[in-house]
Amino acid sequence: MDFHSFQALLHLQLDKQLSSNKKELIPDIATKVAKETIIQINKTFGKSHGQYIAQLSNIVDSDFYLCKEWAEQLAVELEEIILKHPKEEKKVLAYSHAIADKVVTFLQTQLHDYTPTLNEGTTASISM
Repeated sequence: MDFHSFQALLHLQLDKQLSSNKKELIPDIATKVAKETIIQINKTFGKSHGQYIAQLSNIVDSDFYLCKEWAEQLAVELEEIILKHPKEEKKVLAYSHAIADKVVTFLQTQLHDYTPTLNEGTTASISM
């Protein structure tokens, strides 16, 4: 299974959005957005779903990896969110929150689709 860096995904998104004179801001913005996303993932999922989501550190980690299929799906969804004023800290923070919310919602949907329900697990054990 191939994996894709979340920061690399952000770099691609921001590279499409920002004008050439603001591209030097991309690494800093991508790191801020990734850290905010990690914080939101940890708040939302905690230690649950450890088989699907690796535990991330709010302090040390500034990147995480998604399976390539999920990264491609998420990239399409993240294109909707535009950073208009990358030099304004409040705008970057709002962008970070919007991206983090979108990622958490995406992960919740994916986990719901991929996690077997209790009834499915019971049915599987009964049919064996």
